[in-house]
Amino acid sequence: MRPTNLEEFLAIKPSREKLFVWVRSSQKLSDNPRIHRMMAVYNTDSTLAGVALKAHQSQGFIPSQVLSLDHCMWLHRDDFRADEWMLYENSTAIAASGRAFTEGHLWARDGRLICSTAQECLIRSKISKSNL
Repeated sequence: MRPTNLEEFLAIKPSREKLFVWVRSSQKLSDNPRIHRMMAVYNTDSTLAGVALKAHQSQGFIPSQVLSLDHCMWLHRDDFRADEWMLYENSTAIAASGRAFTEGHLWARDGRLICSTAQECLIRSKISKSNL
């Protein structure tokens, strides 16, 4: 995984904008399309909670726990390789009261949309309340 903007990814520079990361398998995979679909599922779950967290952190919220309540994925194509770089676009439409709804789109390098994702996250803090 390689974020396009490291400061935003690490929340050094708070932002409510979209988060973009390049993802791929660290190993060469077989030609079996099922393996590539499974790797896409694995890769898409790893950053959606982060974009939800960024929306709360931009309001001064300090988290102690972030977890995924659900994760949905719609595969649009089978003709992709998860061992080649793909751009994963993450955004949050709403972040309020310690929860967030996030969406993602996984793009092949040639611009084809591989899959769409959605996730609801729970974000908790012992210290402060969210102002969202």
